[in-house]
Amino acid sequence: MRKRPRRILWIVATVAAVFVALLVGAVLLRNPIASFAAKRVMEGHGLSCDPVQSRVPFAIPPSPIELAPMRCESTEGPLRSIRFHTPLYVDLDGLGIGLVHSESVTIALRARPHRDIELNTFGDMSSIVGLDEPAVELMLDSAEMSTRKLPPFLASRANMLRAGRSFATLRDMRVGPVRSGMSISARHMSVGQIAALGDASLRMTASPDRVFADFHFHSMLRLKITTERARARRPNVRFEIGVAE
Repeated sequence: MRKRPRRILWIVATVAAVFVALLVGAVLLRNPIASFAAKRVMEGHGLSCDPVQSRVPFAIPPSPIELAPMRCESTEGPLRSIRFHTPLYVDLDGLGIGLVHSESVTIALRARPHRDIELNTFGDMSSIVGLDEPAVELMLDSAEMSTRKLPPFLASRANMLRAGRSFATLRDMRVGPVRSGMSISARHMSVGQIAALGDASLRMTASPDRVFADFHFHSMLRLKITTERARARRPNVRFEIGVAE
């Protein structure tokens, strides 16, 4: 009769010891485990990042998770690569990913093949000063990338490259999912081709077939660009200019 209680105690003690060992192992190995999981998540979004080094805070919940500066490449779509010059922080939202944010990033886009674009009259006029090309290319890129389901992302400063050359700098850039695709905003946006108009704020919504961009320049000008049939052989792009409200 005495052996049974001892056996039960031994089983309980063994289970407790295994649980403690697993807990201690999870705490000690939390950074390598998080690095492996982060790399898998990046690969799931079509990004190849090397190296991926994570640091998980010793807290409940373990948020934010910090990823060391790194460079990620994409093998398909408009995005060629993205470099995080400063740590990337991932805020957890329950069991999922909340806000992802970094201070400084460089986003490199691929050169786009020439397409037959249908422009309105103002769009034809804007081509004289070179305004149409970077704006239309960016909108077509946004339409294509809107199919990716990404968590909300915030960058204090983002430098945009096209074929290795810088064409825009965005400050307080925020990218987030919406029902039809994604939204992009920036408190300040500087575009080299239209430097004479000054910096602007940007609000853009993009879906696979339609993109709307609203630029508010500090000179009180307002530029609206709408792209329809973005996936068609000949997209329709309308430029409108007015006075900011």
